[in-house]
Amino acid sequence: SKTICEKFLSKDKNLQIIRLSENIEEKIPYILDGNNKHFSKQFIENLFCAITEKNKNAIEMGYECPIILCSSAIRRHLKNLIKNNFSNHVMSYKEIDKHYKVKEIAVISEINI
Repeated sequence: SKTICEKFLSKDKNLQIIRLSENIEEKIPYILDGNNKHFSKQFIENLFCAITEKNKNAIEMGYECPIILCSSAIRRHLKNLIKNNFSNHVMSYKEIDKHYKVKEIAVISEINI
């Protein structure tokens, strides 16, 4: 994890992150099972809008492309979901080496469905 983290360090030696809140994380497995197509499509569109907004705000504040931080349970799913639309790297809490400082620059906590 130390090698992975080194790739994403900012100039001030921090890992700049956008964190998903627990309530958003809890919805992702349900969304991805595909049982409710309308709910899934709307949620994904709104998630993409939220990531776009947080990235734009990060750039305006002088940050580079932040890492999206989430639980290990959804990391792979989230990475696959956004990989064709965003350059953000997705990492789980477990992948962050304890030797690095994390600078939370945004939280995605509300997504309208």
